[in-house]
Amino acid sequence: MSRPPSTIRRPSGLLSPVELAPPSPSLPLVAQPEVEPELPTNDPYSLRGRSAADALPQREQTVALRTHEETLTKLRILEAHRAADRERIKELDRVKEEAEVWATQRPKLQAKLLEQSAELKSLRQKVRRCIG
Repeated sequence: MSRPPSTIRRPSGLLSPVELAPPSPSLPLVAQPEVEPELPTNDPYSLRGRSAADALPQREQTVALRTHEETLTKLRILEAHRAADRERIKELDRVKEEAEVWATQRPKLQAKLLEQSAELKSLRQKVRRCIG
């Protein structure tokens, strides 16, 4: 199977007439990835253009690696604390909602209690009259 003429390159690097012509709607467009050129840097802290192993001497690498591992450990601990705090906040929100429900129901319950205590008092008086 042959490739479409728009993707064929000549060995000399020159473009064919098909490639120079504007693309027609029937031919597929082939996207060429853009490569960012490597720029030399004089920044001693930049890792661009060299590996991390070349960046620091062995002793400093060990210290940096240890510091990195300690930082990751601290990060994991903080993430665990954050998850626990989220759970605690959810629980507190649930308790707060229950307290708000109780606060709205309390006056109703107090009124009902007063009504029942008054009814109990009147019934006791009736019993005393009937017995006495």
